[in-house]
Amino acid sequence: EAAALRAVKKQLEDAQEEAEALTEAREEAAEARKDKAAESASADKAKVEVARIREELEQLKARSEWQAEEAAKAATEAAATAAQAAEEEASEQRFQALAAASEKEAKVALEEAARRHQ
Repeated sequence: EAAALRAVKKQLEDAQEEAEALTEAREEAAEARKDKAAESASADKAKVEVARIREELEQLKARSEWQAEEAAKAATEAAATAAQAAEEEASEQRFQALAAASEKEAKVALEEAARRHQ
């Protein structure tokens, strides 16, 4: 009987050790799943952040292109305005020169008429 009890006791101890080993393996597997889930969540967050940064860059690029187009339009308008002002100034100067020439011609004609009349 004592030998049978020792054998049963040994089997019980072996079974208990095996149960502890299984429990430890389950805990390690659960921890590994938890770590993997955390890594997956972290990777998902990183992907979302990368997508957000890309979107911001696209918006900045679009805004820069729009600002460049607006600056080019403004420069074109300023150049056209300056050209028109220069043309108007030149036209005014031509008009004044013609008026001065006409005035001079009229004065000469009056002087000639006055000489003839004398």
